[in-house]
Amino acid sequence: MKRDIFPFQVIKQFTACLVLFFSLLINSYAQLPTGFIAKKLTNNDIKEAVTMAHAPDGRIFIAERSGALKQLKNGIVTTIHTVSTITDSEQGLLGIALHSDFATNGKIYMFYTNLAGNRHYLDMVVVDADQKVSDVRIMEFDPIVNGFHNGGAMLFKDGLLYICIGESQDPKLSQDLTTYHGKVLRLQDDGQPAPGNPYYNAAGANRQQKSIWAIGMRNPWFMTMDPQTKKIYVVNVGGGYEEINDVTSPDASRNYNYGWGTDNKSGSEQNAATTILPVFAYNRDITNWNAQSCAITSGLAFNPPVTNYPAQYRNKFYFGDWCTEWLRSIDLANPNTGAWQELFPKDFPRVLGLTTGLDGNIYYSDYMNNGNIWRIEYTLTQIPQIVNQPRSQTVYESEPATFSVTATGTNPLGYKWFKNNDLVSTASTYTIPSVTMNNAGDYTVEVTNTVGSVTSNVAKLTVLPYNAPPVAKITSPLATSKWNVGTVVSYSGTATDAEDGSLPVSAYNWEVMVFHKDCPTCEHSHPGPNAADNVASGTFVATNGGETSSNIWLRIYLTVTDSKGRKGIDSVDIQPNKVDLTATTNVSGLEIVLGLGNVAPYTKTAVVNASLTVMAPSPQVIGNT
Repeated sequence: MKRDIFPFQVIKQFTACLVLFFSLLINSYAQLPTGFIAKKLTNNDIKEAVTMAHAPDGRIFIAERSGALKQLKNGIVTTIHTVSTITDSEQGLLGIALHSDFATNGKIYMFYTNLAGNRHYLDMVVVDADQKVSDVRIMEFDPIVNGFHNGGAMLFKDGLLYICIGESQDPKLSQDLTTYHGKVLRLQDDGQPAPGNPYYNAAGANRQQKSIWAIGMRNPWFMTMDPQTKKIYVVNVGGGYEEINDVTSPDASRNYNYGWGTDNKSGSEQNAATTILPVFAYNRDITNWNAQSCAITSGLAFNPPVTNYPAQYRNKFYFGDWCTEWLRSIDLANPNTGAWQELFPKDFPRVLGLTTGLDGNIYYSDYMNNGNIWRIEYTLTQIPQIVNQPRSQTVYESEPATFSVTATGTNPLGYKWFKNNDLVSTASTYTIPSVTMNNAGDYTVEVTNTVGSVTSNVAKLTVLPYNAPPVAKITSPLATSKWNVGTVVSYSGTATDAEDGSLPVSAYNWEVMVFHKDCPTCEHSHPGPNAADNVASGTFVATNGGETSSNIWLRIYLTVTDSKGRKGIDSVDIQPNKVDLTATTNVSGLEIVLGLGNVAPYTKTAVVNASLTVMAPSPQVIGNT
C-alpha cells in the first residue's frame, strides 16, 4: 500500500502432483529474464492475499485480508479458518507465521485487527493435515491510535516469535518503551516476553518493555529470514526513504533503535551515531526510483540451500514497491553498495510478500479479488521457448495495437511476425500506430536461434468501427466546495456519448478516495467513503479516514461506459475546512499528543470535526524531575 499502502501481494512452493497438474499453465502476466517462467498454481480463487507460509509437507497457507486462512494442497484451495476482522484503512488479517515445530505441533499464528478496529489480536490456530483442530487467543495489543501503520510481519526463529507492530501513525510511540507500537517484539510461543530481550530485566519494566527486541519502526510491513545465515530482515515502509533493516542483533550502543520518531527522518536522513541505519534504502527523488514508487511492501532474503537459479540470481534480497511493477534485488553479501538488479522490469504489480518454496523457487501472489499464486521457475533450454504468448485484442479504428512476446533460449533470438501467414515485421514487438479495418486478422511470431525455432499461438486482432469514448462530467460538487468530517456531500454528473447520446444511469460508476501529501514526494491515497453506483446523483458522508495530515483532500471519480464498452473518466478534488489547534502544558517542555506528539506548546492544523487522540505520555523527565 503506498507510503501508507492500502494493501497487498506475495510468493511460495508446492508438491510434485501440483507441479505436473499445472505444468502447462505458464504466466503471461510478468516479463521475466531469459530462462525464467512464472506458472500459475491456482484458479483465480485467492482474494487480496496479504502473505503466505510454506509447511514442511508442501502445503502453502495463505492469509487473506478479509480474515480467511486458506490452504493450498495438491492444487486445491480450501478455507480452514476465519477470524472476524475489519478491512478499513490498512487493517484486517495482516500476518501469519508457522511455528518452528509446525511439523509436529501444527501451530499457525495469526495477527489481525479486531472487528471494532481498536486493537490487534494474536491468535494461535492448530491444524492437522486437512483442517483446523483448535484456536486460542494469545495476545491483545495496545489500543490502536489510527487505522494506518499497523505492521503485522511475523516469523519464527529457534522457537521464538518475532513480530512487528506499526506506530499507528504516531511517530512518537516508536520511541516509547511502554507501548508495543513502532517495535519489533520477540516473544515465546505463548506470547510472553522472551528472556534475553534488551529490557527484559529492566527495573519496573512492564510487559510491553520486556517484549521489545528493537524500537524506531514506522510501518514494518514484511519480515524475512536468510535460511543459511539466519539473519532477519524487516521491510519498513518509511518516511522519505523506504528501508530494509537487519534486525538480527540490534546494536545496544544505538539503543536498539532504528530511528523513526517525531523528527520523521528515515534512511540516510537519520543520525548514524544514534541510529541503526538500514542495510538498504531508496528515496523516490533519486533517478530510477521516482517514477511511481511509493512504499516498499514485499521482501525476500533468497538464499536457499538448493536452487537451479543461475548464480547471479542467488544470495539476493528481492523487493517490490506497492505503486510500481518491478521486482528488484540487492546483493545480500554487500547490501550497502546501493547497487541493484532487476528481475521483473514491469508487470509485477501489487505483490505484498515473497517466499521461497521447498523446491528453491520463488513464489508470489497477486493482490486481487480473483488473485492467484505463482511460482517462478528457471527452465532455460537451447531451443527457443515461448513464455508469454502474444495476446488477442480488440481495438477501435485509429487506435494503436501492439503485439509482444517473451521467449527464452540461446541468444541471439530472431523474430518474424506474420499476419495471415504474410511477413509484416522482424522486430521483437510489432506495433500498428493507427489501426484500420484492413489490419484485422491472425498474428503469429516465429522465434528462432541457431538451434531451432518455435511459433507462437495465434493472436487475433479484431477491429471495430470507430467509436468515440464517452464524456464523463462531474457537475457537483464543485472544486471550490468545502467539507468537514461528517458533512453529507452531494455528487452528480452527466454522461454523453457521440454515438449513444445521453447514457443511462447504469453506465455510471462513482469512487471516492482520500488523498494526503505530507512531503513533496509523499502523495498517496486510501479508499474513501462509499458512493453508490448506477446513479446520476447521490450523497456520501465525508471522512478523513483517521488521517492526522493537514494536507488532505477527497477526490471523486466518475467513470462512465458506453454501449460498446468504451470508458470515459472525470474527477474533482474537494478540500476540507481546517482549524488550528494549540496544545499547551502547565509545565513548559513537556510532550503532549494531539494526533501526533510534540513538545508543547505547538499548533496543529486539523480537519474540522476530525477525531484526534489527545494524551500525555507518562512518565516524562525534565532535568531531574
